[in-house]
Amino acid sequence: MLRALPLLTLCFAAACTDDAGNYPRLLPTQQILAEPSLPDHAGPADTSEEAVRQQVEQQGAATRARADAIPDPVDDASLDRRAADLRRRADELRRQTETPECPPGVAAPDCPDPAS
Repeated sequence: MLRALPLLTLCFAAACTDDAGNYPRLLPTQQILAEPSLPDHAGPADTSEEAVRQQVEQQGAATRARADAIPDPVDDASLDRRAADLRRRADELRRQTETPECPPGVAAPDCPDPAS
């Protein structure tokens, strides 16, 4: 019995811990049902819609100006050259894979082999 006493003491001590940390803190009803409050940076939106609209338009204009200042990375001349080169290569491949037309009256298996 004396050997079991430390074990029983340890079990009782473990059972007496506070498990309040395992549960979320409950809010008072007044706080839950209260009208939502706007953060400090949203003050102009609460008082004047026009002020917010002007600020957004100013930021949009500044963004457009920065975007217009960036040079166009596409070079039309190089794209035209590349497109012409691709068309030329496609025509060459098409000519390599085209089979000659069979003469009239000759069945397809009798046509000459394009590889020969």
